[in-house]
Amino acid sequence: MTVYVNIFLKNTTERETSILIETDLSESELQKKVDEIEEKMGSEDYDIYDVLDKLEEMGIISESQCDT
Repeated sequence: MTVYVNIFLKNTTERETSILIETDLSESELQKKVDEIEEKMGSEDYDIYDVLDKLEEMGIISESQCDT
């Protein structure tokens, strides 16, 4: 299914990104996964595309697109 979610990033200048994501997870489950990814990345410089790449590597999403 495709869900429209707001992903909140803690350690970047992009604080919130609205995005369409194809996944079976709910918005809250997806946000938890994003939080886990951010913890692993620590103070590393990253953006929403880095997070999406990690979600794809984990098999959580199969396709994503930014809503610009």
